[in-house]
Amino acid sequence: MAQGLTIRWPGARTVWMMSHPPVRFRPLSWLLLILLSHAGLLAWFAFANSAAYDEPAHLAAGVAYWTHGDFEVYALSPPLLRLWTAAPAMLCGAKAPATDAVDQFPLRTRHWANARIFLSANAGRFPFLLVVARLGMIPLSCLAVGIVYCLAGSIFGMRAALPAAALYAFHPFVLANAALVGTDAGVATLMLTTLWLWHRHLRKPSIAKVVFLSLPFAAALLAKTTALLLAPAMLAMAAIVCFESSGGRGKLTLRLLRDWAFTSAVALLIVNAVYGFSGTFGRLADLPLQSQSILAVAQHHPGLRLPLPALYLRGMDAQMQDTEAQHAGGYKGFLFGKVFTGTRWDYYPLTLACKTPLGMWLLLPIAAVGLIACRRAWPLAVAAAVIFAGAAMLTNVDIGLRYLLPLFPLLCVLASVAWRNEWAGRIWLQRLVTGLLCLSIAESLLFCPRFLTYCNVAIAWPGQGWKVLNGADMDWGQGLIDLRQWMADNQVPSVRLAYFGSVDPALYGVNGTLISNPRAAEPLVAVSSYYVVGLTHSADTAHGRVPLAVPFHEKLLFMPPLTVVGNCILIYDRGDYFRAAQPSP
Repeated sequence: MAQGLTIRWPGARTVWMMSHPPVRFRPLSWLLLILLSHAGLLAWFAFANSAAYDEPAHLAAGVAYWTHGDFEVYALSPPLLRLWTAAPAMLCGAKAPATDAVDQFPLRTRHWANARIFLSANAGRFPFLLVVARLGMIPLSCLAVGIVYCLAGSIFGMRAALPAAALYAFHPFVLANAALVGTDAGVATLMLTTLWLWHRHLRKPSIAKVVFLSLPFAAALLAKTTALLLAPAMLAMAAIVCFESSGGRGKLTLRLLRDWAFTSAVALLIVNAVYGFSGTFGRLADLPLQSQSILAVAQHHPGLRLPLPALYLRGMDAQMQDTEAQHAGGYKGFLFGKVFTGTRWDYYPLTLACKTPLGMWLLLPIAAVGLIACRRAWPLAVAAAVIFAGAAMLTNVDIGLRYLLPLFPLLCVLASVAWRNEWAGRIWLQRLVTGLLCLSIAESLLFCPRFLTYCNVAIAWPGQGWKVLNGADMDWGQGLIDLRQWMADNQVPSVRLAYFGSVDPALYGVNGTLISNPRAAEPLVAVSSYYVVGLTHSADTAHGRVPLAVPFHEKLLFMPPLTVVGNCILIYDRGDYFRAAQPSP
C-alpha cells in the first residue's frame, strides 16, 4: 500500500495524497555491491603488488602442466589450481621452456629450478603475466563470498547473511591472499563449498546431494593435500547431527556414514582418474620415499596400500621432506619482535590475533554467547575446530598463517550469529554489532592495497607491523612496485638493495646493486624488513642466488629510516646504514 503525506484542502471534497512506494531492503543488491567491491579490491591488489615469494613457482608449473603435461615439475601439492591460474597466462602467450633441464633436481626443489627458467624465458612480460593469472583467482574468491552468504543465511536466518558476506569479503587477510597465484585461497573456496553442500545434506539428506557433493570434494583434493582434512571434518559434523537427533538415531547414523563413505569414495575415484590411476593401491614401501616420517610408516607397515596415485603420495613425501630439511637447517621465524628457531605452539593463535581486525575481535564475545545457544551452528563450529587442529598439526614449520586460510570463511559465518533472527528485536545490540562490522571494514581499507602488511591497529599502526610479524605474514616480496614508484617520485636512479623475494628486482624496473657489493656507490640503501628484523635468506640476481643477511640488524632497528616504502622496505641513508655496521667500541 502506498504511504505518504495526506493533504485535505479547506472546503474541498477531494483529498490529494503525496504518495511514494515504501522503501524495501534488497539483500541481493547489497550482496552484488559487496561482490563488486571485493573483486575491485582484489584487482587493485593484483596490479599494485609485485610477485610474492611462491608465485613464480606456481605460475611456471601451471604453464608447464598445460604445455608438457608434466605434473612432476611441481608435485608437492596437486595440480588443479596451478592449471586454473596458468590458463589466462597461456592465452596471453606465456612461454613454456622445456622441463628436461629440471628433471635432474629432487622432487622437492624441482619447481624452483623450473621457475628460474620460466622467469628467464618470460623476463620482459612476467609482471603482466602474473597480473593476468592473479585476475583469474578473483572469481573463485567471489564464489566463496556467495557461499558464505548462503551458509550464514541457512543457519542463522537471512539477517545474518549479508554481515557474514561482508566480514569475509573485507577481511584483510582474505584480501591479502585471495588474488595470489597459489593454492591456499583456492582450496579454501573448494573446502568451503564441500562443507556447505554437506551441511545442506545433513539437514535434508538426498542421494542427488551426495553425488553432487563428490565434485567439489574431489576438486579440493586435487587442489591441495590440506583438503584431506575434509574427511574428518565431515564425519565430525555428522556425529553432532546424530547426537542432536531426537529419534531414529541409529538409522540416521548408518545413513550418514554410508553417505560419507560414498562421497569420499567417488572423490578418490575422480582424483585417481585425473592421475590416470598410476600407482593407485600400490605398496607405499615401493615408492622412492625421502622423508623420514613417511619412510618410517612404510617400514613399519610394509604391506600398506593407499587409494591414492603414486605421484600424489610422492608429492606428500616431498612436502614432508622439505619440512624436515627446514627443521634440520634450523629454520627461523619471527613473532612479536623475536626471532625463533623451529616452531612455537602459540604461533598460529598469536598470528591470527594480529591478522584479525579489531572490530571482529570485539564481535567475538557476542558471537560466542550466540553460538552456545544456537545448536544449528554446532556442526560447523566442530568442523572449524577440526580444520584448525589438523592444519596446525600438519604444518610443522611456522611459515605463515595462510595454511589456515580454509578456516576464515567458517569463522566469518560463525561470527554472523550476532545478527541471527532471534536477536532481531534487540535494537541496541543490532546497532552495536553493525557498528563493529563497519569498524572492521574501515580498518581493513586503511591498508588498501597493501593488505599483506595488515596488522591489527591495536597491536601495530600501519607501517609498523613488520616489527611484530614478518615473512609470509608481512614481507613476502610484494614491495618492488612501491619501491620503483618511490624512486621515480624522488628521482633516485639506483639504490643499494637487500631485497627479500624470489625474482630479480630488475624485472620490475628497480635499478639496484646488491648490498654486499663493495663497489656499490649509491647514496641510499633499501632493505626488506625481513632482513632488518634478523631473518636470513638469499637474493636473486642476474648471476644467480646470493646468500644475504644483515648481521647488525639489532643496531639497525634503532636507526630511524628515511621512510618505509610499501610498509615493508626501509630506506636508509648510506652513512647511517654503514654506521650501524661498525662494531661497537
